[in-house]
Amino acid sequence: MFKELKEREKLARQQLIVEVAEKLFHKEGYDSVTIRRVAETIDVSPGTIYTYFKSKEELIVCVLIHNMKLLEEEITKSLKINDPIKALMAIADDYKAYYSRFGRYVNVMDLLTTDENGYALVSKELRNGLGAVVERILEGIAERMNRDNASRKLLKGIPPKRVTAAMWAVAHGISYIALPLSTQPDRGWFDFDQVLPDVIHLLLTDTTAKPK
Repeated sequence: MFKELKEREKLARQQLIVEVAEKLFHKEGYDSVTIRRVAETIDVSPGTIYTYFKSKEELIVCVLIHNMKLLEEEITKSLKINDPIKALMAIADDYKAYYSRFGRYVNVMDLLTTDENGYALVSKELRNGLGAVVERILEGIAERMNRDNASRKLLKGIPPKRVTAAMWAVAHGISYIALPLSTQPDRGWFDFDQVLPDVIHLLLTDTTAKPK
């Protein structure tokens, strides 16, 4: 009983640290926030934070996993839309919301990969946890794109997993470029709210059809 209580207290403290860190990342930017800054906000010592997270990178991954799970929930809803183009448009909206909220602060792939010497910024356990969420999202999209003839027609003979990987890369790359520039009125090339739907229309729809 006592052991279970201590475990619940530990999980509650971890969750508090993650929630506070996420708010600080939003408000002050990822690069500006330090472990000491998080500790001061919660009114604990930096050592207490390090009891739960070995580094700032591990803390950011836990925040990222939380946000990726929220993205997964929204995409799962969008995948139920019958029309494949409308489903992809909804997924684009889901990704835009995620990227605006959190994705722009950190590159998922930087945290999932290791360098040529096998060094990684975060533990294998956390990398696996983050990778599992990304994998589920991609698998869900790939399955949706292979569900019926209307969806498979959009693939143009390319395997669903390859199309999904390309779409994910394009969505992240476009978001990375478009979001900062869309806030500058003197540069009218990038409309963050419209650029992903435009790309989906260009790549996957009948070129003779007019965009809605």
